[in-house]
Amino acid sequence: MRVASAGRVAPGVHVLGLLVANVVAIEGDDGLTLVDAGTAGSVGALRGRLRALGYALEDVRRVLVTHAHPDHVGGLPALVAAGAEVWAPAGDRVWIAEGRAPPRPEPSTLSPLQRLLARVPMAALPVVPVARALEPGAALDEVRPGARTLDLPGHTPGQLGVHLEREGVLIAGDALMHLFPWWHPPVAAFTSDLAAAYRSAEALVALDPRVLVVGHGPPAVARPGRPVARQVAGALQRFPAWSRTSRSHPGAQG
Repeated sequence: MRVASAGRVAPGVHVLGLLVANVVAIEGDDGLTLVDAGTAGSVGALRGRLRALGYALEDVRRVLVTHAHPDHVGGLPALVAAGAEVWAPAGDRVWIAEGRAPPRPEPSTLSPLQRLLARVPMAALPVVPVARALEPGAALDEVRPGARTLDLPGHTPGQLGVHLEREGVLIAGDALMHLFPWWHPPVAAFTSDLAAAYRSAEALVALDPRVLVVGHGPPAVARPGRPVARQVAGALQRFPAWSRTSRSHPGAQG
């Protein structure tokens, strides 16, 4: 599956569609920042996308990881070897530092289809040094003035978004997905806590950014009469009913 590149969504902010997952390139005064790193197999595609912007892999100053899943961190070893630092969520740091996958839900809480998906083994995470552990609400002025992390747990225990408030761009990892014609929740079989994921999705809708970038699929961009909140609101109703009404669940982990 190839995710089509969305290109420039704000001055100096580019969504790079790679194999499976998106990477966001942010141009700043002190160099280039990437949000997420794609899969190990997409490093060649990443080089090509950066070359089209006038950059090389060696120009990447840092990589901000939204969450510790292999389709978002697989390219980290190549980027670290090229000189980039890794900034990762404090809540997911242990998984990256030790190369272990975050917890997955109890199979008994899943639908039959999701139970089948849960049997699919998750690729091992690369072990790379984490230069900075990011807490929710952390200032990211090195990336862009006014940028901050946003707490979006659920898909993994420590998932964070990156909010470029001045540009109106919210980079949300896998808090929501856009792999079908409609917006939908993260895949339940790979989500640690769907009740927490629902609350994170609610927070995204309430913020109503000008542009919402997710890890899988094209972004939502506000249009006249079609704010982002309206475009993605239907995703909230596609969460399991119990996740929309309960703050906890017997199968939730995290």
